[in-house]
Amino acid sequence: MQANHPVPKLAAAAGPPLILIHPPAVSKRFLPTRFLPYGMAVLSSYLKEHQVPVIQHDFLPDYLYDFPEAPDFHHPENTFPETELFSYLEGSSGSSRLAAFADRYIRRLDLDSGIYAFSIISYHQFWGALILAKRLRALQPAATIVFGGPFITIRPPAGITRYGLADYWIKGSGEAPLLALYRRHAHLGSTRLADIPGLVYFAGVELKVNPTSRLAASRERPPDFAGLSLDAYRYDHPVTGPQTLFLPYRFSRGCPSQCSFCTGCLVDRYSLKPVDKIMVELQGLSACYGSSAFMFADAAINGSPRQLAAVCRRLPQELPEIRWYAYARIRGFTPELLQMAARAGCMSLFWGLESAHQPTVDFLGKGFQVAQVREIIDASRAAGIKNYIHFMYNTPHETEADLQALIRLVQHYRGCDDVYFMPMRFLLEPQSRLFEDPGAFGLQDLTRAPGSALDREAYIFSEVNGLEAPAIARRNRKHGEILAAVLAEIDAHRPPWGEYL
Repeated sequence: MQANHPVPKLAAAAGPPLILIHPPAVSKRFLPTRFLPYGMAVLSSYLKEHQVPVIQHDFLPDYLYDFPEAPDFHHPENTFPETELFSYLEGSSGSSRLAAFADRYIRRLDLDSGIYAFSIISYHQFWGALILAKRLRALQPAATIVFGGPFITIRPPAGITRYGLADYWIKGSGEAPLLALYRRHAHLGSTRLADIPGLVYFAGVELKVNPTSRLAASRERPPDFAGLSLDAYRYDHPVTGPQTLFLPYRFSRGCPSQCSFCTGCLVDRYSLKPVDKIMVELQGLSACYGSSAFMFADAAINGSPRQLAAVCRRLPQELPEIRWYAYARIRGFTPELLQMAARAGCMSLFWGLESAHQPTVDFLGKGFQVAQVREIIDASRAAGIKNYIHFMYNTPHETEADLQALIRLVQHYRGCDDVYFMPMRFLLEPQSRLFEDPGAFGLQDLTRAPGSALDREAYIFSEVNGLEAPAIARRNRKHGEILAAVLAEIDAHRPPWGEYL
């Protein structure tokens, strides 16, 4: 592979192409961002290097931007009852609008292919993938349908297989499983299903779950966006200019943290790419796609401060025009490293703060000292980096001390045009550490929160030796009232999405 072009060329076809699909959703409750599909693109790159012909489709931008009348569960004019969706999936009744929705995308596929693999990131994309798979199965009964991606990896097997429609589900990295499935399908190998890592499948009526597929970051290929309409991902940015194409890339796989409320650490084990590999691939991607703007898709860009420092030392000389943004954590950054990042092209950081009250920081497993926060944010500002601070409210065991700590932090940065806050109401998510071991965190009586099956799954709870669920709901309403003014202030100060995304 040449250093100036890390994206492999399409190999001579060994058979019908493997179709990779980033599906649409059934709700537009997404940030209005234009992200290239990184996970699907690295799969494409890996498969092509192994002589697998690949065609990839990203249907999410069309759904979000070019399909205003699309079925949208959370839109008052375009909504639909969940019973309509389930009846359609079960085949007990038809739905002309869901069928038309599916046909809008299915007609773009090569229906003479053999394997159709869906890369599913979000809950709402899962439903979109099921709708498309239902229609695809009707039009091409012999098709092999595969579901994978972070959502499939995190969810319990019974939850992802209950609707059928797919032949296989992949937990973990999709590279090796998809390669093995393609070779089986093309009669180029005889790997047993039981030996394919990450595979979930039925043997008769018995559900089989193979060990999760893993791929070290050092073996991840650079993304290949061949076949995607790059103009769909361009937007005007105040720093990088009009119609910027932000290229996704990551220095690591997995998450270096073990936050109690988050499921991100379940997607992959944490591992790092060698610095030489990073530099070669960044230069190659920039040359190939004619852009020096990057979004680094790591869970935390400073998960390894040593790796980040090494990259930042080389970027000003080897890719001087680069501009980038990333997620970061307080722990692992220093004023000196922030200065290095700024000199290496960093223009904004998204901080997973979540709380400004030490007991809650510890409860959430964030691993930093609150006394560090202002020092790091101020150092970031001094380096010329914009800061976007995530925080949660209505957390378990929340007290008014939590609220006052948050209010003080917001007031400290009031009016600053380089500090923005991004509030979110706490949700207890399944598969998180809080969910799996509630007693260790002083929680009990976990119950699925009322609402539609098409809403994001969340749970209500009681606190051990504390409040029961109804009293917690009253506390949350009271705390919401206390925070109302500061939340309104944050909303009024929020910049347009395109300014930082």
